[in-house]
Amino acid sequence: MIVEYRVLGPLEVLLDGEPVTVPAGRGRVLLATLLLRANEFVSVDELVDRIWEGEPPAPDRAHKTLQMVVLRLRQALGAANCVRTVSGGYSAHIEPGQLDLTRFRALAEQGEFRAALDLWRGPVLADVASEALHRDDVPRLLEEHVVRSNTASTRTLPVPPTCWCPSCGR
Repeated sequence: MIVEYRVLGPLEVLLDGEPVTVPAGRGRVLLATLLLRANEFVSVDELVDRIWEGEPPAPDRAHKTLQMVVLRLRQALGAANCVRTVSGGYSAHIEPGQLDLTRFRALAEQGEFRAALDLWRGPVLADVASEALHRDDVPRLLEEHVVRSNTASTRTLPVPPTCWCPSCGR
């Protein structure tokens, strides 16, 4: 079974090359938030704030409602489920190579800028309706893209010829 998660464009989950339907609305925001922090702890409070854009359901119900969003997401992902419960929060357990964002960063670190940039499939998480996500997280990813694009461009520019002959003095 091969699972792939994609955030460098529309949010996608692939299981053996076939798309997995990710629930609309809160489920997409939850998965996107966890994937952008792959293998890191994200607190329940942060997720509640992110999913409900600072206006969660009644405080005594927020955590229970989040649990329902997590349950629906896990059910929808089926064998591609990466959501793990951690004391006081959740995380997306991602293996190396499963997430396009981590592959992008690894390829860029190896100097494989063309291959890294080829992973971008369009506007980042354009199909995830979340002001907070697009305000707080997406700009950092776009900045990474610009930096890597600029680095790739300078690497592909021709090197000016240098003459070491004594007659021209260069």
